[in-house]
Amino acid sequence: MAEPTSRTRTELARTTAEDVHRAAGLLPEFERRSVARRLGLPPTALTTDPHAQRLVRARVVDRSDEHLVDVLDHLTAAALEEIVRALGEAAANPDVEQLTAAVDASWDTLGPGVTALVLAVAIDREVPAMDACATVLATHPGLGARPEPEVDTAADDAVVAEAESADDAKREARRARKEAERAARAAKPTTGPARYKRKR
Repeated sequence: MAEPTSRTRTELARTTAEDVHRAAGLLPEFERRSVARRLGLPPTALTTDPHAQRLVRARVVDRSDEHLVDVLDHLTAAALEEIVRALGEAAANPDVEQLTAAVDASWDTLGPGVTALVLAVAIDREVPAMDACATVLATHPGLGARPEPEVDTAADDAVVAEAESADDAKREARRARKEAERAARAAKPTTGPARYKRKR
């Protein structure tokens, strides 16, 4: 019998590049860089790469559910704060009606994909409101209209290989530029203005 899959892994399979861009774009820059480092990706991949979802999936597909949930928890931290703010005093343990209202209030900012990831992470983290999160995730009409899961791991791997190749090329270009700058500095004359001896 196969081991159970985390809700976060299931929802990540339905995540689009736009969802990743949106979640990462809500984060402060230092947190976005931290998430990118954990994934072994350049920070711009999370906000601009047209295959960002494949890059993220490929980096966590072979890792444990615990690791995946932890990374996605950090990626969606700012999105969670949006929902928490909308919940107000009900944030500690909202019921389905309160959570639905907060999701609807945050919808324009988060969209369905990021909202689904936030709810899935909350379920896997076993927060007090996990049952309400599961109900909203299963019954909210906007979340039910999301794309079918993508399971083409070969395509994910190809995208990652292409991104790594591009990243290597950028690093090589930076290295060549720095070497050229060092060579230019070394070629400059080191003598300063002429010094004259004082007459005694």
